[in-house]
Amino acid sequence: MRLHPAVSMSVLWLLCAAGFGLLPWHLVDRELTWHGGLMQFTLIVGFCAGSLATSTLRNGDTDDFRGAINLARAQRLMMVFSSIATIALLVDAYGRDLFDLAAAYSARSVSADALLKAEVSESSVWFQLAFVTYPAAYVYTGLHLLYAPRIRPLPLLVFGLAPFILAGMVMGGRMPILYGLLLSWLALRQGNRIRTATRKESARPSHPRLILVIWTLLAAAALLYFAEVFLVRAETAGGAEAMFELAQNLWGISFSGPTAEAMFALLGIELSYLVFVFAWYGFQGLVIGNELLFSYAEPAQWGAYGVDLFSALLRRLDPERLASGFDALMDLNVYGFFPSAWGSLFVDFRYGAIGFAIAWGAIAGLAYRRIVVEQRQDWLLVGPFITIGILCSTINTPLGFTNGLVTHFWLIVAFLALRRSPVDRPPEVDAVGMTAS
Repeated sequence: MRLHPAVSMSVLWLLCAAGFGLLPWHLVDRELTWHGGLMQFTLIVGFCAGSLATSTLRNGDTDDFRGAINLARAQRLMMVFSSIATIALLVDAYGRDLFDLAAAYSARSVSADALLKAEVSESSVWFQLAFVTYPAAYVYTGLHLLYAPRIRPLPLLVFGLAPFILAGMVMGGRMPILYGLLLSWLALRQGNRIRTATRKESARPSHPRLILVIWTLLAAAALLYFAEVFLVRAETAGGAEAMFELAQNLWGISFSGPTAEAMFALLGIELSYLVFVFAWYGFQGLVIGNELLFSYAEPAQWGAYGVDLFSALLRRLDPERLASGFDALMDLNVYGFFPSAWGSLFVDFRYGAIGFAIAWGAIAGLAYRRIVVEQRQDWLLVGPFITIGILCSTINTPLGFTNGLVTHFWLIVAFLALRRSPVDRPPEVDAVGMTAS
């Protein structure tokens, strides 16, 4: 977490706007409005103001947690719940072909339609158990890559990488895998800097190059998996060319103009489709968020839109209200698209979204101060999650992106387990402040 959150958020959205302008997008049944753009700008400014306020406050704390951390305790906790998630996912997946992407797409479509109609969920108890436990694997990954004196590939694979990869395959989606890869990359970079700075000559190496090669192979495999998912979905619609027509008729956006024609000629229809769909996943929050901030006039949904767990609870407690809220989104043709953090906050809290943007920025600014200014070892764990929340703000809020509320719950649990009271701190710790007790 080297860049200030205000800088990171501002640069990200400037790049998003520039990237959208460079590609040959054509809005068919959508428009970018000044009102929506001004609201997006206001919410970004609110985030930046909150982060600047807390990152520059004078430190009034008397406690010093820069020394010891209880890594073993935090890791053991996450290992337990990560193991539970793996077992639950394997039981839920029993008898299914996880590599049948067409069947997975069909199942996701049925599930999304059931949620839209607020029908009773048909997911198994095992899936529900996995849903609330697999994010512990993200936290274990962060703990191990950040703090472990020596990275151990087997525990990292079993308790860190495997659960969220399996979760992505069982759910038929890509976001759990994308989140895990981003997290592991950020934690690995920071952790390697610490290990390099503190390693003694007699210490056993962590083989950082090998770990980097493994991560690169996993990222390449994930990219191929994502591409295959999109191609399989295109086949169900009649091919890549048919998907362009579907995008124009149903999504309200297309690739057109001389630049698009040159791309089709150079790359071919299928590769151009992959460029189009990957780019749309990255930039659609700019368009959909703008539309929601301008057009959404229904009552606040109080988290049911932006947070998966809230919508699941409301699906059981008040299904008619949930269906009514989703109907309003269907009328605007925004249901099923990424709303960005700002569109999601506006639908859930209306103009109270500004307060939530400021609070989010304040938390990010506090994390920056704890990590960069005060160099607190316990807060290092928070850094990658804050960074991902900013990077993925074009998709949703940190609590709404890929089961984010549950992920941050396990983050808090691990953070509290990680901390060691200054009173109990042993007299001698290593330079990073890591203990095995």
